[in-house]
Amino acid sequence: MLASAMNRKVLAILLVGVGCLLVATLYKMETLSEFVKQIRTQSIGNTLPLPSPMVAGAEVKPTPAKLLKTHDEQIQAGDKLHQMLLKDPNEYKCPDVKYIKNKMEGAWKYCGDATFALKKPCLVYSFGINYDFTFDDALGNLGCDVYSFDPSMKTKEHRRNPNVMFYPTGLSGFDNDTFEPKLDSYVKKKTTWKIRTLKTLMGELGHSDRTIDLLKIDIETSEWPAVRNIIDTGMHRQVKQFLVEWHIFATYPAKETFEQLIRILQDLKDAGFRSFDKNPHVPNLKWEKFNLQSDFGYVNIKFSS
Repeated sequence: MLASAMNRKVLAILLVGVGCLLVATLYKMETLSEFVKQIRTQSIGNTLPLPSPMVAGAEVKPTPAKLLKTHDEQIQAGDKLHQMLLKDPNEYKCPDVKYIKNKMEGAWKYCGDATFALKKPCLVYSFGINYDFTFDDALGNLGCDVYSFDPSMKTKEHRRNPNVMFYPTGLSGFDNDTFEPKLDSYVKKKTTWKIRTLKTLMGELGHSDRTIDLLKIDIETSEWPAVRNIIDTGMHRQVKQFLVEWHIFATYPAKETFEQLIRILQDLKDAGFRSFDKNPHVPNLKWEKFNLQSDFGYVNIKFSS
């Protein structure tokens, strides 16, 4: 009797242990699932949305770029980005580069050769204004329909002139009506923004079937998830010319995502985009202050109307 009671007690303890182990395993699986979900939806401040092979028509790799865990891997990827963003030569010779000087810094350059020239009824999407409409007004004066976007400005939706329309909306890799941006030199206090993917935004504006003759993006690191989404959803096929300022700051994008940034640049090239102009900023290559920035002009050599 005593032995039987002890056996039952041992069995009960084992069953409790197995139950606890099962609960813990399910909890970890739920946590992992939530972690993956966050990776696919977060902004660039921590990590990039990973490319999904399930998007219809997407030109993506079968497996996403890995997160880099070791210091050596991160340094190697940083060297690769330094080469790609600042040192590699241009890939397309544009015989007619047009300049539009900004009020605040530098100039935007676009290709005006016979293949990529801006002609009525040209469509321009310009993301990142910072109160300087020089670029947008200049293209509006050419007769293009220009749509300007910047959620960081204290400016409401309005028609600036007959050819330039402004929206306080941001561009990223996902849609969110109450996105909370990181606090930095552009965002001084906590706020919320309306952000959209390019595909969603074009749908909302009735441009789903139109060609973007020129897409300009200067959005302080949010270009990475935005471009990832543009490629994954196949929207790059509707873009003839692409101007962008690439940003890599000391703390974001996170260094473990550097392989994902390399993948974006490679996928952009595979999609048909070739650089005709590059303006590298002075880098900081000290690892704790690592900073790379460069203005690029691309044309889409695979574009077909």
